[in-house]
This record gives sequence, structure tokens and C-alpha cells, in this order.
Amino acid sequence: MARSINLVALAAGLACILAGCESAPSPSPALPALHIGVDSAAAPLVTALSSAYENQFPGFVMSVEIHERGALVDGARSGAFDGCVLFGNDQAELEFQTPIGYAALAIVAAPKQTISDIRGENLRAVYQGAIVNWRELGGVDAPIQPVAWPHQTSERLAFDSALAIGGSVTTNARIVTTRDQLAQLLRADSTAIGYYASFEQIDGDSHVLSIDNVLPPTAGQARNDYRLRVPLVIVSAHDPEGAFKEFLDWVLSPEGQRIVARYSSRLND
Repeated sequence: MARSINLVALAAGLACILAGCESAPSPSPALPALHIGVDSAAAPLVTALSSAYENQFPGFVMSVEIHERGALVDGARSGAFDGCVLFGNDQAELEFQTPIGYAALAIVAAPKQTISDIRGENLRAVYQGAIVNWRELGGVDAPIQPVAWPHQTSERLAFDSALAIGGSVTTNARIVTTRDQLAQLLRADSTAIGYYASFEQIDGDSHVLSIDNVLPPTAGQARNDYRLRVPLVIVSAHDPEGAFKEFLDWVLSPEGQRIVARYSSRLND
């Protein structure tokens, strides 16, 4: 019986070949309808927005790519991205720019440091190298190790702009490129002080300092008086249209803003 089935199948296959039969093509994967770029600081929020949007509109596919800020601006200008989400205002002055919410830069110190607050002008002095010992801030007698992000990253640009530091950050500053590196450095060096985009709590035992007695706002909290409050902006080389406009309208709607509030402050907070 098995041999007769094989012969029948073989005969059917030969007949199909002679008749010019073709196998049915497998369905092609859906191509992204929208290409969004994002810097690493805003990536947690944009990933959540993308997932929620695709779940609400089955079949819609969005591509989210994480790049350095300069590459994002270049990609938006060239049309490689429909739009980009940046942590901090667009300084390249693209055609379109609008905020979708607000986040904060949190100041963090190693757990052995006893101070809980730092004045804004003192924070600037630390990063300019004018204050070099924790004792000058009311802490223990120990040198201060400032930790910064690389030039042209969103975190660095927002921090330098908010404190009017410009390009005068002390050469003694150690540079980190990820939140994990910052957390590891704070665990290893009890003299370190750093900052990060506070979408998610940094790992480790470091503690967050208030600035001028104001703590960074938590997700969904309205605090306009925090000094390092940073806008989240969507930028593009042209006014939104098509799928990009529909996505932006959804992000700015009450439904989209509820997701923004899980990671930062809503636009109208």
C-alpha cells in the first residue's frame, strides 16, 4: 500500500510539472508603514507608544530605530525617517517640531554621599571644575568625580543647555555612554556624581539628589519648577501627513498621553 501511494504521488508530481504547476507563494511579511527614529534617552517611551499603537491597529507595522542624535537629525532631513523623537529641543531647526511630553534629567550620587540636595549654581560649578570636593557641598571630605555623557548626545546637550554650561565641562569628567555604565561607576566610585534621563530608575544603590530642594518629577507627575525638565519632541523635515500625522495625532490624544504619563509628564501637566 505504501509503495502504491508513493507511485501515485510521483505520478501526480510529474503531471503537475508537465502542466506547469507552481507552488503557492508564501505570504510576504508586512512592510513598515511608518519609520520612526529615536535617541536612546527616549527609547523606552517610544517603544511603548509603538507597541500600543500596533496593538490598537492590527496589521499596522511601525519601524523604530535607535541612533545617535546626529544620525537621527540627518535621517529626518534626508527622509530616511518619517519623524524622530528626541530628548530635548531640536537644535538643527528642522521644518517641523512639536513636543509630546516632558521628562527630566535626574542627578544621582554614590550611596555613601550624605547630601540630598544640590543648588543649581553649585551643580554647574561641579561640572565646570570650580567645586572639586564634596565638603564644599556639605558632604564628606572627598574629591568629586563628575560623570558626563559624550558630546552631542541628547543627555549632554540637555544638561549643558539647562545649566548654561556650554562647552566648558571639566576635563576631569568621566564619560559614560549607557545607563548601565553610569550605575556601575556609581557603585564602584563613592565620589561620583552623574545624571541620566529619568524614564526608568537607574539600577544600583545610587540615590537621586534634589536641585534647589525640588526632586525630579516621577512618571505622570506635574512639576514645572524642576530645573532639569526636558521636552520630548517629534521632529521632521516636513509637516506631518499620512500615517505619520495619524500616529502623531494619536500620541497627542488622551489615549496616547496616558502612555506618555507612564514614563514622563504629559504635555499639559
